[in-house]
Amino acid sequence: MRFLKNTWLLLICVLPVVTLAQEGYITEYEVQYEVTYSIDSLNLNQKTEETVYLFSGKSYGVFLNHNEANKEAIEAALDKMRSSGRMDYVKAGWRETNFRKNIYKDFSENKVAIWMEIMDQPFRVKNPIMPLKWEMQEDSKEFMNYTVHKATTIYAGRDYEAWFTLEIPINDGPYIFYGLPGLIVELYDTENHYHFKLKSIEKLEETKTWIIPEGKAIDRAEEATLLSKELDAIIADVMRMFAGPGEITVQVDGKAVNASEYKRIIIKDGGSYRRFDYDCTGTDLN
Repeated sequence: MRFLKNTWLLLICVLPVVTLAQEGYITEYEVQYEVTYSIDSLNLNQKTEETVYLFSGKSYGVFLNHNEANKEAIEAALDKMRSSGRMDYVKAGWRETNFRKNIYKDFSENKVAIWMEIMDQPFRVKNPIMPLKWEMQEDSKEFMNYTVHKATTIYAGRDYEAWFTLEIPINDGPYIFYGLPGLIVELYDTENHYHFKLKSIEKLEETKTWIIPEGKAIDRAEEATLLSKELDAIIADVMRMFAGPGEITVQVDGKAVNASEYKRIIIKDGGSYRRFDYDCTGTDLN
């Protein structure tokens, strides 16, 4: 199923944006991961990949997609293009991504803050996630010249296996994962939907401080509701564009489906619409 370009509808009501406490997340390292994930949950061999970023240090970690990590450079490139009247986002460095959440981790407080945009509106998700419960395993191996050790955990209903190294004393990892006595260099779920691998690590010449952007505070239930409404809006647009005369159906793999069935297919299909967002809010995919 082809990736649907995000189309947005304006919110009927204007959502107020609140100013968040300006918390500074000081980081000393830039870590890049290559993440490979399944586009279609029914065909695990159909994969896509992208580079994601972790900025981390002794007390904080910030996980971002390519566009957020390189936001200043991309915006500078676009500014130069404006004078010519031709805007090329790909040339400016922008990349497609299925990781749309900025994740801010405070190790000392065991707190995680999430910032994201839904329907072009900024939100901060109040994330009541308790620290992950890791189980250390006896397994060890070599990875990129590091000796790494295995640990397992459960998150959002999935079983995950992580490989971390004591040789890099950063208690952090990709996405929401942290809390092991060393950097996570490889992480995957046991169903092989997502697979993160360390790509590079660099000590920054100067520390980098991140501030959580402004946004309306919502909880995880509200997040799931808004994501569902956003998907309904996109589906409504698709239905209007492709539905036959007098019919509210579209063709998917040769079969006519209505809006409700189409939504279920999109969520299960994964790569075509924010699969990771839905998995991690606990939305029912069955």
